[in-house]
Amino acid sequence: MIGDYEYLYMIRQHNNDAMEIVFDKFKNLLWRRAHDFMAQQHPQGVTVEDMFQEAAVGFVEAIYAYREDMNVGFAYFINICVESSIRTALRKCRSRSYTQLDNRLSLDMVISEDGALFLSDVIEDKNIRNDPYFMMQYFEGQVIQSQTLATISDTERYIYTLKEDGFTYHEIAILTRKSTKFIDNTLQKIRHLMVRNSYE
Repeated sequence: MIGDYEYLYMIRQHNNDAMEIVFDKFKNLLWRRAHDFMAQQHPQGVTVEDMFQEAAVGFVEAIYAYREDMNVGFAYFINICVESSIRTALRKCRSRSYTQLDNRLSLDMVISEDGALFLSDVIEDKNIRNDPYFMMQYFEGQVIQSQTLATISDTERYIYTLKEDGFTYHEIAILTRKSTKFIDNTLQKIRHLMVRNSYE
């Protein structure tokens, strides 16, 4: 029976069948996370299908960023990347800069009369997701973050999650019925733990 690592190797060799098999295996996880975040955030102008698309982006990034020497399980890493991708989309939604996926311009759109020039030809690629070194560092940071959050209290984890979702100190204080000073101290503590864990 073929395992996850064998499928990963096949995917990185551009085997589309292997990608479909692995995607089908984790599709329920992607839908579950999409529904979870929609239920928690209730973002306006965004559907659960939009969140699923963002989850799928995180899934694909996880496929190509995962390394066996990370010392974390493959499914665990995929979950981290999926949640991170959805959180990023929700932060954009909260800042009113989010547009639904089906409203985005395709880079394959023809912009010249003779059909020879595409949108991708005139846009400079500034997407840091296309930088392999940056993405490797980013995903390692995500693993450290997840491992750190697993060691703190539920209240501290909730405060950190709210901050990651774009809430202000004042909003978090209201939601948790804590003082803004308590919120600040908690977040500082978590950041220090993450820095310490990054050196271990």
